Amino acid sequence: MKPETAVVARTRDGIEAQIWVDMLRDEGIEATTFEQGPRGALGGATLIGATHQIVVNRENLADARSIIADAGGAHALAPVGTEEGAHDRMIKALLIAGGGAIFFLLLFVIVQAAAD
Repeated sequence: MKPETAVVARTRDGIEAQIWVDMLRDEGIEATTFEQGPRGALGGATLIGATHQIVVNRENLADARSIIADAGGAHALAPVGTEEGAHDRMIKALLIAGGGAIFFLLLFVIVQAAAD
């Protein structure tokens, strides 16, 4: 079975990302990095706004976070979430969107009634 992975940090600097990957590997933590952005669609050009994700096995996440933080990279650590947390955020977003849609529908009905 393939190990579950997690994003431990994000940075806009590819060199910084590679330094962190090398540091993690030196500590015995398998890590990799990839660029997330529209680079592929534009022929490989690195663009402003692209981020470099540093990925580790989930079982090494806490150790990897500590290593990056100790090296001065705490500003780039990715938030740690759970699947339950992601589900809760999705439900919350749907409720907010639904409430907004109902509000604008009621507003439309009131404006139409006032116009008649």
